Amino acid sequence: MTEKFHLRVDVHAAYKKQSVKLPDELKEFLSHVTYPIDEKAIAIRDNKAYVISDYMPDEKGLRIMRNGTLLGEIKKNRFEPSQAFAMVLKMSEYDKIIKKLETFASSTMGKALCKDLLPSSDYEEILSAQTETKDALTRLYKTGYLSFQGLSDIRPHLRLLEISCGMEMDVDGNYTTG
Repeated sequence: MTEKFHLRVDVHAAYKKQSVKLPDELKEFLSHVTYPIDEKAIAIRDNKAYVISDYMPDEKGLRIMRNGTLLGEIKKNRFEPSQAFAMVLKMSEYDKIIKKLETFASSTMGKALCKDLLPSSDYEEILSAQTETKDALTRLYKTGYLSFQGLSDIRPHLRLLEISCGMEMDVDGNYTTG
């Protein structure tokens, strides 16, 4: 004898009914993205923004890790998209994201590095970049800040040194005698 069970799931209406005021940082980021996100489906929990599915049951009384798809985190007056969210963005949105990233650079060299960033499909290059990012975040979490104040671009001075010493810089930034 086969019995059929029908599970009735109450649609998670708590977030749908409430009109949660989204942080300005998140609103500003979403204004540059064409990916369709219903702002009424966004929930903020511990400075993290989640998109809640219409089919999410009411979690009242349950301990859960995530109640939706993580969009990103609001940190120090800015919104940092999660990697999963960044991966669904279209290539046409890349320029907008790079311009936004440039606004956080405090030096002309940093802004130039941001501008020159290109997406990569090279696995080793991606791992290297992720390691650099992890290391920078580790330092940031340990020290509380990273200061690039007072840095100046020394490339013109290096060029003079190059000329006067007969040295040349290779593509990796290493000097060799010419």
